[in-house]
Amino acid sequence: MKVKKWTVLFLICAVLLAVTACGDTEEQSQSGTAVMADFSAATLTGDTFRQDNLKDYDLTMVNIWTTWCGYCLDEMPDLQEVYDNLPEHVNMITVCVDGDSEASTAEDILEENGCTFQVLIPDEKLNDSLLSLVSAYPTTVFVDSAGNLVGDPQVGVARGGATTAEAYLDLIEDRLTRLP
Repeated sequence: MKVKKWTVLFLICAVLLAVTACGDTEEQSQSGTAVMADFSAATLTGDTFRQDNLKDYDLTMVNIWTTWCGYCLDEMPDLQEVYDNLPEHVNMITVCVDGDSEASTAEDILEENGCTFQVLIPDEKLNDSLLSLVSAYPTTVFVDSAGNLVGDPQVGVARGGATTAEAYLDLIEDRLTRLP
């Protein structure tokens, strides 16, 4: 009986782990869908980031994370490396889904990892559009200068390069080729 209970517990844990994050699972293509339109979100530093800020870049990488997601926290140094090595006319921001209630925790995480990129706290419009694409954390999407999705979302930590940062930089290069 003990073996059966342990087996069931193990299977439940395995399913939860597979569902909550990691991997290279890509969702059905929604390229061209406006996922960052007509929004105005506060940043953790107290600034405001609007859709209008996207127009200065051909492509913006948007990493969506939470303070309680271990995979999200593990990739923070890699995200800073990506930010430090962005191609010309490409930007990177992140959205901390629980940033409104966990701002202090998010700030501590960013400071511990030396992160200098902008972190948005989602407003209602981002919750209704961009965050409706999220089935697990982290999720990364790429948007054009108008806030339209470019390519498929990257669900889980990016894999495929020698490092996570290289994998994200490869995704950026791929998405740049998809721009008109």
